[in-house]
Amino acid sequence: MVVAVVATMSLPATATAQILSPGKLGRAHSQLEGLSHCTECHDLGKKINGELCLKCHDGLKDLIAKGRGLHATTAVKDASCVSCHKEHRGTNAAIADWNGKTEKFDHSRSGWALEGKHAKAKCAACHTASYVTDKPLRERLAARAESTYLGLVRDCRLCHFDEHRDQLSGGCDTCHTAAGFSPAPRFDHDKSFVRRGAHSKLECESCHPKLADTEKRVGSLKPKNAETFVKYAIGQPKGCTACHRDVHAGKFGGRCQQCHDEVSWRRISGKAQDVTFHDKTQFPLKGLHRQADCGGCHPSKPGGGMKTRGLKFEQCSDCHVDAHMGQIAKDKTGVVPCQSCHDENGFFPSRYSLVEHQTSRYPLAGAHQAVACNGCHPADTEFFAEATVKPTKSGPVPRTQLLNYTRLRRPELDLARCGSCHRDPHVGQFASGDRAKGCETCHVVASFSELAFNHDKDSVFPLVGKHRGQKCEACHRQEANGDSVLYRGAPSRCASCHTDPHRGQFNSQAPDGSDCGACHGNDAFKPTTFSHTDATLTDFSLTGRHTAVACERCHIPVGVEGDRTAWYRGLPRRCRDCHEDVHAKQSGSALARVGGSQADRDCSDCHVTADWHQAIFDHEGTALPLRGRHRQVPCQSCHPKGMGAQVEPRCVSCHLDVHAGRLGRLCERCHDSTSFAEGSGVLAHGQTRFPLYGQHLMVPCDECHRDRSDRTFGGVPSRCETCHADAYARTAGSGLDHVAAGLSRDCRQCHNAVGWQRGRLPEHERCFPLARGNHRSISCLQCHTALVGLQFDTCTSFTAACT
Repeated sequence: MVVAVVATMSLPATATAQILSPGKLGRAHSQLEGLSHCTECHDLGKKINGELCLKCHDGLKDLIAKGRGLHATTAVKDASCVSCHKEHRGTNAAIADWNGKTEKFDHSRSGWALEGKHAKAKCAACHTASYVTDKPLRERLAARAESTYLGLVRDCRLCHFDEHRDQLSGGCDTCHTAAGFSPAPRFDHDKSFVRRGAHSKLECESCHPKLADTEKRVGSLKPKNAETFVKYAIGQPKGCTACHRDVHAGKFGGRCQQCHDEVSWRRISGKAQDVTFHDKTQFPLKGLHRQADCGGCHPSKPGGGMKTRGLKFEQCSDCHVDAHMGQIAKDKTGVVPCQSCHDENGFFPSRYSLVEHQTSRYPLAGAHQAVACNGCHPADTEFFAEATVKPTKSGPVPRTQLLNYTRLRRPELDLARCGSCHRDPHVGQFASGDRAKGCETCHVVASFSELAFNHDKDSVFPLVGKHRGQKCEACHRQEANGDSVLYRGAPSRCASCHTDPHRGQFNSQAPDGSDCGACHGNDAFKPTTFSHTDATLTDFSLTGRHTAVACERCHIPVGVEGDRTAWYRGLPRRCRDCHEDVHAKQSGSALARVGGSQADRDCSDCHVTADWHQAIFDHEGTALPLRGRHRQVPCQSCHPKGMGAQVEPRCVSCHLDVHAGRLGRLCERCHDSTSFAEGSGVLAHGQTRFPLYGQHLMVPCDECHRDRSDRTFGGVPSRCETCHADAYARTAGSGLDHVAAGLSRDCRQCHNAVGWQRGRLPEHERCFPLARGNHRSISCLQCHTALVGLQFDTCTSFTAACT
């Protein structure tokens, strides 16, 4: 390598450059040959820097900054210069890559697509130094004799001569396209002068003559093509007389369009836009007269022209026929007063208002005031079939042939009857009979649907309760023939509109189903107005507890025709038919003593409906009259359910002999019915090793002192499990299985004698209180995932699911 470097250093400079350069530069860059110029295009030791290119090509840099031309487009601007321009390929090599030929370049990429004849032009026809308008660029091109595609502007006059000689403003593309100079398809004559009528048929030369161009144009890029040009800039015409001769010599002013139009000079339009000149005559034009055709009032004269003198115009009838054909009475002068209802603004709408109508034989009231006139006054061509317009022998023929076939007078109508104009929607239901009525009985003129009808006063069916809130059509339906809604003869029985939920059980009371009101009101089907205490409605009056029993407890639903219907008629009435006979297993001897055999007695002999337990049985007639505490004892305490034998009137029949017979059976010798004892035994029990409190106070003595022969009450164990081992075992499968958890059998650690439910864990209360708040009602397993192995005498949370 050292030898190569030394050899290179010994070579001439030009030779060295050729060894390091990949090839000769193109002719445009030939002045940059040599090692001293490399960094003018390349960064030292790197590739070509595009910024260095723009340093020389400053004209291109300016176009990119302005967003013009090919190099300003996004696709080219963001690419490197060498992607399109190749160098070091020889002096004669093209720097730009044209895909083989410049004509193949897609000109739309430059932002200006070539269309029409432009697409066929050679590149050099436009891209020539003589068309460059940028002065610095032209000076550089002149100094270096370079060719360029820069410096052109999108102005037609850059390449083409202005054949209109600066007469028209705007761009050439306003009228012309690239397809050709002529014709000009975009030209719109209406933008400068709208051509109508005969103007639309004129040739251009009629208004736009050709003029000779004698002016010498210095500095034009393109020479003129023709020595003549068409005169366009004639300005907006100031009036018809600017082009046309005024044959009236100014007598009618300069506004010809008052009488003429563009279709033909000889045709009098009569649609003058300004008829103020007519105001100077004896008949100033007003309203629609200002729009009337002149020939409608001014007929043609023999030999041409219009008649303007000797015309009659004092009365409307001088020009107009009587449009109402004799229906309007004439005034004292024998003239129909048209101006009473009409004016010059038009035959319609009429000036005849509601105020005038109120003076007629039928003043309008209510909804009639909103009815369109033709609702009552129709057009009737048959009625006016004989009406014609006949010319008079003297004077002009009426020129307006408008006939109005509206019937203003209706003598054939009886205006006091609604039916003269309105169809009877009830098809005669109220038109005959003893109850014949006119429409005004129920309806008002304000609105047909706004009724004056009072259902409570004007009908045989007053509306009460929920009937009042029903829509009319709920009861008054369309008749079968579809002609009308049924009002007269509409059924009024309940069964006509409502189905019988009782399936005919009460038809014997009212076979036609009209007696529903005996039990039901109009406000609601339930609750009913039926009273079970009303002897006129039922033979089973409800008293006592019977009054609180739900109806369906006695009136049970039964199947009827596939449906369930409450059973009302034919229900049993005896106590035993509904209530269980609790005395059925007893011998009956006790009941027989106080009033005959059991079969002959009724429950009401001893019981009342207020309460079955409030018996009215007289115990004084038995072998055991009740005294003292016995009066307070419920019957079932001595007469329990299921007891079949007679109760013996001895203490031992009900009371346990706590003395096991050692003291005899005559309890009354020591005790009475007021109190068996004063509680001294319970108090004495407090002196023992097992004082009684809580539930233990209620436990019979022999529950613990089972050895009845031992009235010393000794030898009874005091441990909980002695009596409550079964309760301990019953916790298996519960929220806190004592057996599985291995809880202590000393129940007092968690429970007390006041009640088994619920136990308390003192240690748990210290760690996490459960005796109050929402946690008091949850089970152990709602928090603890397992209870086996828990130590209940210490705080622990290793099995708690919520920790």
